[in-house]
Parts: sequence; C-alpha cells; structure tokens
Amino acid sequence: MMNTQMVDNRLQAIISVSSALVVGLTLTAFHGLVGLVAGVAILITWYVLAPVFAFAFSHIVLGAVYPNGIDMVQVAIIEAGFLGLLVESALRFESPRRLVTLFGGFFVALGLLVGGSYYLSGDTWLVALVLTGAVALLVYGIHRYDIVVIQQEAT
Repeated sequence: MMNTQMVDNRLQAIISVSSALVVGLTLTAFHGLVGLVAGVAILITWYVLAPVFAFAFSHIVLGAVYPNGIDMVQVAIIEAGFLGLLVESALRFESPRRLVTLFGGFFVALGLLVGGSYYLSGDTWLVALVLTGAVALLVYGIHRYDIVVIQQEAT
C-alpha cells in the first residue's frame, strides 16, 4: 500500500509540471521561437525557485511577449496553466480544498473584472491599473490574514 504523503507529492508534481508545460507549450504554439524562449524561462523559474515565483514571473513574461495585447482564447489557456501553478502550491496547506476554491473563485472574479474593464473602456492601461489594484488588495488581505491568524496561533 502506498504512503498518502507520497501520493500527495506525486499529485503535486504532476499538477505543477503539467501546468508549467501548458503555459510553455501555449506560448510556443501562439508565438513561435519567442514563445519557446519565454516558456523555457518560465519552466526554469518553476524548477529553480517555486511555482508561486513562476506564476509571478509568467505574468511579467506575458507583458513582454504580448506588448500589443492578447487574444482572449490565448489568455484563457495560459491563465488555466497559471491557475494550476497556484493550485499545486495550495495543496501544501492544511485545508487545500478551501484554498483551491478560493484561488479558483479569485481567478474567475479577476477574469470577469479584467474582461469587464476591457469591454467597457477598451484601454489596456486602464485594465492593467484595475488588475494591479485587485491583486494589491488580495496581497494586502493575505498579509493581514498572516498577521492576525498565524501570529495568534504562534503565541
């Protein structure tokens, strides 16, 4: 009989590798050699650092690879790969289902917010501003959660 921890580690590795590969292969398919280089850079970041760093780095790479905007189908496929990177990280926590649901809900809400902003304004800079503000609020919320909950558990 297999150890549950071994199965969990294997599942985490499968999710993480396939998510990074989806992002890399999608960039290659839609952008050729530049996409291949970007995909390899994302895979290296994932392997050397961590999935969360690869998630952040990937969004910077997207700005470089698609300076004039991106098709919604391409962004949906790439963001699904990014979501997989975060889901793999969430599996390490005590209540992974809750965290995975939270990540999924945040991605859907963020997608609707960004899509709605673009639909209403048509300006990429405004969409970037809305996206940055929403992510800043999320990061601040995580920071406050860390201070209130985790600090109390430590004492």
